[in-house]
Amino acid sequence: MEILSPLPFRVSALLSLQRALWDGVSPSLRGVAVAVTAAAIRGRMIYDHVPTEDEVESCSLVETYVVADMAPEVVVDLTAVTVTPPEPRNLLPGEEWVYLRKEEPPVAGKVREPLILIGYWRGPGAPNFPDPRDFVDPAWGSHERRHVQRYLEGGMVARVYRGQSSCRFCGEHVGHREQTDGTYLWPEGLAHYVAEHDVRLPAEFVHHALGTAHDMEHRDVDSTWWTALVGPGPVKYPVTVRAVGGGRPVPVVVETPAGLLRGVFMATVPAVEDVVNVELEVPGEISWDEVTIGDRATAHPAGTGRQWLRGVVEAVEPDGVMVLRSGVGLTMLEMTGDAPDGVVGTKIAVPVHELRFHPTGV
Repeated sequence: MEILSPLPFRVSALLSLQRALWDGVSPSLRGVAVAVTAAAIRGRMIYDHVPTEDEVESCSLVETYVVADMAPEVVVDLTAVTVTPPEPRNLLPGEEWVYLRKEEPPVAGKVREPLILIGYWRGPGAPNFPDPRDFVDPAWGSHERRHVQRYLEGGMVARVYRGQSSCRFCGEHVGHREQTDGTYLWPEGLAHYVAEHDVRLPAEFVHHALGTAHDMEHRDVDSTWWTALVGPGPVKYPVTVRAVGGGRPVPVVVETPAGLLRGVFMATVPAVEDVVNVELEVPGEISWDEVTIGDRATAHPAGTGRQWLRGVVEAVEPDGVMVLRSGVGLTMLEMTGDAPDGVVGTKIAVPVHELRFHPTGV
């Protein structure tokens, strides 16, 4: 019998990473780049936006799975990072791709302005940065300083790092993220320097922050796009309670523009003759074969043990959902089978049962 020799460490590492990624690849993951050395596997899970908590956790899980495959002395270190399109996904020295998302090539000639760095201070690894002590100004007005502090705290998270940054004055841990407003890029601890150590930032940034905040506060708001996304939703119109039974949920009979309907109230029961707004829930699927279409729909008799929801067909969606208009309300019904030709705009009666009425409180 031939005995197979163990796989080389690099091959074992790459196979382990690919297996660990089976349930870790989300649509926002642009690529996974790793550098495999003699006793270490270090890499980056590259996302097209600032990684969410779930995505950071997914990165941690991938790392854990790989650790479980390796010998105890092997170091495994994966980090979730942000590389926003169309910024290219470049390999760092020694890295190779384990996963690479298919993307359309960037549009030629489109150039993005670089973010302006601010708030990084001189240290062992950054001798060319300024010293925060040179910016201390106790006389800086508290009103302006407070607005700048809030502006810094409200920046969008651009990158997340594992190591904590320490304040150059008091040594307090002041964060591990970078924030941006689309023009400037700063460490999240910069607000701490402004609030606690009287660090007055350059006038160019202060004017930018105050001007941007003022502009946002006074700009007109256009709700056209957002309101256009509102779907028909469930029926919502005033109904009159005609009878109240016992038990919970409480059986009721209500009078609606679609006629008398029996169902259950799924919240506090109104009194008889009360007029309330409700949303109507129609459980289950309904076959088109059961529907009465045309003039007979408005006069269709209620059969024993069944009731009818009447209205005009507003639309039939590709997934089979029918939108029925009853008075001022819209009801979405899950239908099975093929909808008849030309049914949109016609009167129909739909057999329903076990209806539920949810008061909206409006």
